[in-house]
This record gives sequence, C-alpha cells and structure tokens, in this order.
Amino acid sequence: MLYQVNKDGRIVHITSEPSGDGAEEAVARIKSDTRNGEWFQILPIPYPEEPVIRPDGQYELDPDGNVRMHVPGYSHPDVSLFTHYHNKRGELAERPKIPELVKTQIRADGKDFVPIIGLPEPVTIYVDGEPYEVTGGRLDFTAEEPGRYKIEFRWPVQDFHGEIVAK
Repeated sequence: MLYQVNKDGRIVHITSEPSGDGAEEAVARIKSDTRNGEWFQILPIPYPEEPVIRPDGQYELDPDGNVRMHVPGYSHPDVSLFTHYHNKRGELAERPKIPELVKTQIRADGKDFVPIIGLPEPVTIYVDGEPYEVTGGRLDFTAEEPGRYKIEFRWPVQDFHGEIVAK
C-alpha cells in the first residue's frame, strides 16, 4: 500500500501497491509524482504460515521430510484519509480524537465553563465558524451571552462537531 502526504502530514491519497511483473518500476513511477506531497510505503503483513495440505488430506513434505509451509495471504493495516496522518516523527498514526464534552449546558455568566482537555498543541477551535488558536492542551469554554455555540475541531485532530448552550 502506498500513501501520499502533504507538507502538513495530511494523507491526500492512498493506493494499492502494484504487483507482478513491472511492480518495482510502477512503485518508483508513483513515488516520483510528488506534486501533491511525498509518498510512503506500508509493507503488507503476512498471515501466519500454514502447512501445505495435499488433496488427499496429507501434509506435503519437502525433500528432507519436513512439512512444507506457506503464507496464505497478506493484510494491510486499516488506513483512512479521515482518521490517520503522518506525524512529525515520520510515522503513520491515528489522528487524535477530541474527548466527548463533559457537559453541553452552561450559565451565560462568563464563569461557568465546559472543560475540553487533552488537546494537541497548538490546535484551532472554531466557534460559530470563527477560528481561535488554543495552546496548553486545555480549553475552558465560557460564554457571557446566552445562545447556542457551535464548536468544531479540524485538522490535525479528527473532525469534531458539538454544541454548547449558554442560558
């Protein structure tokens, strides 16, 4: 499997790896197209070896009398454009998730708050579409005016949409 990332680490393309004759050349050709970012390769993970069984139900033996083994197939890790990214350590990783809100209603007094913790640094929160950068890994959301506040988190975290009501 090959995946392409932009300068921010966002996965922009995932493709199956070519196989058979000419596969190496095809992989090299794909990796050379860096218009949208650099390509990385995830090697397949082999299933555990199994003995080769003949049609008569007996194990197939090699010339030395040992049971022949074979790999019945390969798998790839689940990778999604929406839930994974290429982190700063150069690893494929799951994008961090924003924890569920511990409450969704507050008093509109500028003091009552909804704590949102465990945030990556820095991260942008969108309140009613307006961006605010958050540092320190925590946001204590308050409101002085009554109303419904739509909050969103986007890249690099997994998309999160919520609503906080201030009364």
